[in-house]
Amino acid sequence: MSKQKALSELKAFMLRAFPGRKLVFGHDRLNAKTALIGEAPGKEEERTGKPFVGRAGKLLDKALENAGISRSGAYITNVVKFRPTKGKANRKPNKNEVQAFAPFLIKELKIIKPRVVCTLGATALEALTGRKEITKLRGKIIKIKSGGPVLIILPTYHPAAVLRFRRLQGKFFSDIRKLKKLA
Repeated sequence: MSKQKALSELKAFMLRAFPGRKLVFGHDRLNAKTALIGEAPGKEEERTGKPFVGRAGKLLDKALENAGISRSGAYITNVVKFRPTKGKANRKPNKNEVQAFAPFLIKELKIIKPRVVCTLGATALEALTGRKEITKLRGKIIKIKSGGPVLIILPTYHPAAVLRFRRLQGKFFSDIRKLKKLA
């Protein structure tokens, strides 16, 4: 079965599993060597149906460009596929939402088969590894076995955190440059 067909079937299953929710699925290159995973879509992502197109996405684009990585050459997705809200504002996905979507994320990665996965923030790191110490683990390579080839994970800060705490930008850009070397 082709990657496109397998992803289409996974998307159809998720749409049935979460009726009435506007889901934002992974985007860009299906044969990418690199996958980037965030926590959940925000307002702009929900509106466009594409991950990382808001302010955080623009910073991610800048970091990718700085590292010589084409956004269209990477596969970009989130752990949770719908926008978690509190009133009209975005909020961090809760544990139940992450647990509900983590198996879908694993299936998505098994379909895409990236060489390296960059987790953007603690939520994505925890969903894949069970660990959430982003400040301790960022920039360090983690290898996990998930029923297939060993998956190389490079944790870094979420671009939204970098927008809030500008002092993180140098480390964030450095991690994205490291991603280029790993792929």
